[in-house]
Amino acid sequence: MRYRQTSLGAESQIGGDASVIDRRTTPRGSRMGLAAFAILLLLTSIALPVVAAASEIRSGTSVDIQANERITEDLYSSAGSITISGTVTRDASIAAGRARIDGTIDGSVMLAAGRADVPGTIGGSLRIAGGVVEVGGDIDGDLVVLGGRVTVPSGGSVGGDVIVAGGIVDLQGDIVGDVRGIAMSATIAGVVGGDVDIESSRVSVPGTARIGGDLRYLTAGNPDISSAADILGTTERVAQMPWEPSTGGSSRPFGPLLRTVWALIAGVVIIALAPRLADAIGRSGRAVLRAVGVGLLALIVVPVVTGILIVSTIGVPIGLIFLGSFVALLYLSQVFAGLAIGRFVLPDRWNDGSRGYHFLAMTIGVIILAVLNFIPLPFASAVIAVAVTMWGAGAALMVLAETGSTLPRVE
Repeated sequence: MRYRQTSLGAESQIGGDASVIDRRTTPRGSRMGLAAFAILLLLTSIALPVVAAASEIRSGTSVDIQANERITEDLYSSAGSITISGTVTRDASIAAGRARIDGTIDGSVMLAAGRADVPGTIGGSLRIAGGVVEVGGDIDGDLVVLGGRVTVPSGGSVGGDVIVAGGIVDLQGDIVGDVRGIAMSATIAGVVGGDVDIESSRVSVPGTARIGGDLRYLTAGNPDISSAADILGTTERVAQMPWEPSTGGSSRPFGPLLRTVWALIAGVVIIALAPRLADAIGRSGRAVLRAVGVGLLALIVVPVVTGILIVSTIGVPIGLIFLGSFVALLYLSQVFAGLAIGRFVLPDRWNDGSRGYHFLAMTIGVIILAVLNFIPLPFASAVIAVAVTMWGAGAALMVLAETGSTLPRVE
């Protein structure tokens, strides 16, 4: 089927039934963009007063809510340093370089901080992402925490479950529910009313521990479980079964099989929706040293930039979006590295640019990465994970940078 150019600059089909695209009745891209911006501005002008009316917003270089203050709306706060010594009767969302809650929040709390100290009282659940986290107060609901170092000291209490992912986890306080999670080093030294299900390179249960349910642990090393520890249920060292699903324990979703399956699913979605992007990342990943260098630089620069954005008054939303996008990129790095590995394995003549080729290359690469995790050497899996993260993330960032530099200017 042939096409001819009309006097209007549009294409009309010769010998077909398609109508001519008339530029006089079709708005230009700039006009459509302006209309979209006007609609967005209108919606924002309507939404912001509604949000502001139902919430208390505190921001700046430093935010200090005094002990005699009482906030009766939802609290949204962002600053370099935040201290809450007063009372918040509803929920709180906090982003800060350093945060301390020694007052009372009747609702639930979402908190992102470089360092977080919570010696106060939380009426709902506490969800934290931070570098150093210490929860020494009373949490009536669940504690969900992602951190480099996580501590619940003696005197701290959690009325629900503790779900944790961290580098060093030290639980010395009282926990009514279960403890579940994954860590490089895990110590259970306090009172746990329910079960403990933990995956860690180092597991320690000293004589001060009191566990009302079962203790299940997965570790590559020798556990340090004191005979003086009071464990009412059974104590079980869970065998690593990478190709067989398990019915119990929250740490099973972190198992090798499911990690591999989720990575493959993510890769299939990316290739199905953006095969050209997958092809570009696979090609970029073949420059291994360069990709690793870019990934290493990103791991250093992105947290700094994110911290600067979060500290600034107007940069919090951008900073959180930036951080969330980077975390997603780090997770998908195994897929991107798998695409590059598959290209090394498969013959070049097989590369016809099709989705089928990319599917096969990605599948082979991801499975190879999964198998490498079983190398019986100390810290081998951790070293491989870091290298793969830098490699895959760097390859993707190189493509994004190249794409950004070649985008046409929009007038």
